[in-house]
Amino acid sequence: MLFSTAAPVSNRHGFKAGAQENLKARLTEAKKRDWLGEIEGLNISQAGTEQKLMGMASVQESSRDGDIRFSHLSESPTA
Repeated sequence: MLFSTAAPVSNRHGFKAGAQENLKARLTEAKKRDWLGEIEGLNISQAGTEQKLMGMASVQESSRDGDIRFSHLSESPTA
């Protein structure tokens, strides 16, 4: 039996909006203060967040279609 560990859609949407707004605010402040290292790090974080959210959306779509793949679980341990 499989149980969904994903948050309800309304919570995921709130997380997505909150994460993106937080990163944008931090990036705006870093640009105003000319914190070049912080700008670079936040740009990397923003790109990673966008990729993660796209992956979450893809999993959600697959689960609706009944096409959930757990290929990483099928690998046997080497121990």
